Amino acid sequence: MKKVQIATTIILELTIILVQNSCKKNDNTPDNSKSYVLTKHLLETELPCFVNIMFEVSDTDGKGVPNLVTSNFEVHEDGQAVSPTESAMTVKNKDGVAYNVKTVLMLDNSASVGTNLNDIKNAAINLVNNIVSQQEIAIYVFSEEAILLQDFTSDIYTLTTAINSISLGYATTNLYGSIQTGVSRWEDFYSTLAIEQGFLIVITDGSDTQGSSTLQEALLAIGDKKVYTVGLGNEQDVNAMKQLGTAGYYSLENYSELSDKFAEIQDEIISYANSFYYLYYMSPKRGNNIHSLRLSVKENRNSSSNASIVGDFSSDGFYSVLQGVVINNGITNLNLFPDGNNHLTAITYLPVNNPSYTWQSSNSDVVSVTANSGDNSKATIIAHGSVGQTATITLNDLSNSLNTSIEVKIIESPFGDFTDIRDGKNYLTIEIGTQFWMAENLNYESETGSWVYENNELNAPVYGRLYNWETSQTSCPTGWHLPSNNEWSGLVDYLGGPVDAGGKMKETGTTHWKIPNSYASNESNFTALPGGTRLVSESFINLNENAFFWTSTQSDISSAYYRKLDFERGSTSYGYTSKSAGFSVRCIKD
Repeated sequence: MKKVQIATTIILELTIILVQNSCKKNDNTPDNSKSYVLTKHLLETELPCFVNIMFEVSDTDGKGVPNLVTSNFEVHEDGQAVSPTESAMTVKNKDGVAYNVKTVLMLDNSASVGTNLNDIKNAAINLVNNIVSQQEIAIYVFSEEAILLQDFTSDIYTLTTAINSISLGYATTNLYGSIQTGVSRWEDFYSTLAIEQGFLIVITDGSDTQGSSTLQEALLAIGDKKVYTVGLGNEQDVNAMKQLGTAGYYSLENYSELSDKFAEIQDEIISYANSFYYLYYMSPKRGNNIHSLRLSVKENRNSSSNASIVGDFSSDGFYSVLQGVVINNGITNLNLFPDGNNHLTAITYLPVNNPSYTWQSSNSDVVSVTANSGDNSKATIIAHGSVGQTATITLNDLSNSLNTSIEVKIIESPFGDFTDIRDGKNYLTIEIGTQFWMAENLNYESETGSWVYENNELNAPVYGRLYNWETSQTSCPTGWHLPSNNEWSGLVDYLGGPVDAGGKMKETGTTHWKIPNSYASNESNFTALPGGTRLVSESFINLNENAFFWTSTQSDISSAYYRKLDFERGSTSYGYTSKSAGFSVRCIKD
């Protein structure tokens, strides 16, 4: 592939791409076909000197623009163009990252559909027959309420079977409530490690006749999510359907048009999916400074503020590297406890081709290694051998003919254990510096003032319980106590300060922490888990995202200090809030 293309070639390629897209879906004029809108979803930096940008490119009608490549973009830092070749600038689409598109199909089966139900079912079957890789579909019907017939799957036979099982429902239509159910089934999430994007497709022959939910409630639930509404017949509330159809509203005269419309919507979903891009490059900036960034598409006729992505980034800690492949930012040795596990991530610096990785252990009886499904840049290792045994993990980047290895040694576990005589529960303990901590969240059920997240008892053995501040003061067993703010500071300082301590305290991987669980190494063996929060309003939030731990230190008569860890940061922070909030508890030995 040529590293530099002449301007006429770029213009020709972009024109062909966008005119084809326009003819198929948007019916844009030629002038409009070269106007781009860029939407930023993520701008972050990563050592040694990477700048990562996750973004979407659409046309001025809001339709996704697929098939753009690295040479179609340009980046400026502090007003100066960044060289694509010297910075190893690379653009990936959805096929280059862990991507999942969730599609909820919500089908009206109320009695008014009558003999047209078979047309709805046939159209739905045609849609699932055109499912694409990285897409999962869930099937709902609704009349009196939304009923899940098949949860998210990519298996066409399973989806078809669910659709064929549909029969007529009741004579009432709970359109607004069903839409709230549909959009609750996914969260749009964008990171350089993974993308999850969702769509709701709703077909109905009428309006909301039940009145158990309002239009405003449905719109609030939708928010920024993409919903397609398809209306049939003359009883539909066109104004409401247009508002609900944030991705598009279609009014059809008869059911025979439905299959073609579903096919058109599926094409648009694929186009949206392909309009997400991950651009990363190695910045030449150095030193602890803030720099401006602007990312744009070449030859963009759009001159408004949404024609470019702008932002700032810090080059603090940036350093230069040579071409090569590394594991976990360059480690060469790693320790595992007997039967323990850890997570590995591969990065290729200055790749010529898109990396393709394989992992191998020199002795799988001692340490096994398994690449993660769907993303071979990540792998999980498990210790099977005895204390003192070693194995070598070798990583190969086949596309760039690069390799590296690390030595893994099985060492004796540093954990102790403690049994709480009040309820017989066992806890791992860990010595960090001069302090002894419980290495698990407290799970003691007090008479008042403690809760399990969302009142689901299955959460308790993993994340422990949440306590208000008053209860937390007496929740630790005899010989242990709730740590003060100063005792937490002692832990943080021992681990290198608040900038780095969070990553050293967090459990690695994304089994319990939400992606990306940035900078998690758990080298302290504190194994912090994100137990979330119980709000004063009695609702629960932030499971898998944040770990909040009470301290014993008051701020004033109604508030107290806490410590916080976050899934997107390697730092730790603290603040104060109402004593009525529900946070996790870690006990420290007297």
